[in-house]
Amino acid sequence: MNKPVRRIVAFIVLFALGAASGIGADRFWQSRVVTEPVRQTPSSMKPEPGADEEEPEPAAIVRTAVAIQGELQRTVEALGGAVVPPSASSIESWPTDVVVSRVLVQPGEIVAKDAPLVQVSVTRETETQAASAQLAVDSTAKSLELAQQRFERGLATRPEVLAAQVAHDEASQRLERLRAGLPPQDGVLRAHAQGIVGAMRAQAGSTVPAGTPILDIMSDAVVAQVGIDPADAAGIVVGQAFDVQPIDDRSGNHWVGTLSLMARAINPTTRLIDATLTLAGEALPRAGTPLRARAAFAGASGVLIPRAALVPDGDEMIVFVVRDGTAVRKTVTISQRGDEQVVLSGGCAPGDRVVVSG
Repeated sequence: MNKPVRRIVAFIVLFALGAASGIGADRFWQSRVVTEPVRQTPSSMKPEPGADEEEPEPAAIVRTAVAIQGELQRTVEALGGAVVPPSASSIESWPTDVVVSRVLVQPGEIVAKDAPLVQVSVTRETETQAASAQLAVDSTAKSLELAQQRFERGLATRPEVLAAQVAHDEASQRLERLRAGLPPQDGVLRAHAQGIVGAMRAQAGSTVPAGTPILDIMSDAVVAQVGIDPADAAGIVVGQAFDVQPIDDRSGNHWVGTLSLMARAINPTTRLIDATLTLAGEALPRAGTPLRARAAFAGASGVLIPRAALVPDGDEMIVFVVRDGTAVRKTVTISQRGDEQVVLSGGCAPGDRVVVSG
């Protein structure tokens, strides 16, 4: 056979052997490529002479702050809302049974002192009791007069006169109590104080028993009811001033809140300590307005550094102090944390420049 024919025959034999052993032509050629040695880097990509020599590392760009000696104020923040104090609410009622004829106000209406609220009339039972009391007074007055005349004639004793006098006095006092409980001549019941009409407890045509609330009047005075975290309660005493503002402070309103009452126990529902702040200022918030109260207290003294300089390292806190152009690692002890600064009791000295970022 000539040379080309021999090459073709050899190729066919190799392909048949591969097929018999379960290896296809593509697998065969693939194994050849994978097992080829990795080519060396061309000379054009080799480093130039002297490139392997050490170059100076670039200096890191950092921001630093100077540690100073000072005192970090402790800020206490409490959330709550404006409420009407219980002592500022009044309940309008009447000492005797009355029938409501007309309701002259409506809930939410602002009323002044002595403003008309409802018009009422006495019940038939009250009228009967008053008439009976008047008859008793007249009867005892006549008995007393007869007893005195008989005593002057020697037909009665002094104890008999005294007994008649006591009976007359008791009847007169009962009549006075009933008359005091009667509505005014016009039947109009008026507000005892200025405020806002709250819940209406009686309607026109209803009978209201003696002493039963007819309506509520809420004072327009409000206080701030807030909850203080027990961890922040130390050092807060009655009389402490707070800066109070709405949580949604787009209005820009601020009020001075003076702590007037602070609970001695933790509220089991909120896990906070309930506190009441008396508000002062113009345009006090409406009842129900969510409020935020803040107060500043003297805190710990020591070395002050930015909080951003702290770096946690396991159970420790460290900072990096710049010394002669080099950042030196220092372990620090924190005595108080603030929102932006911390007080250190060890690890840094005033004047040290600590790394804040970079």
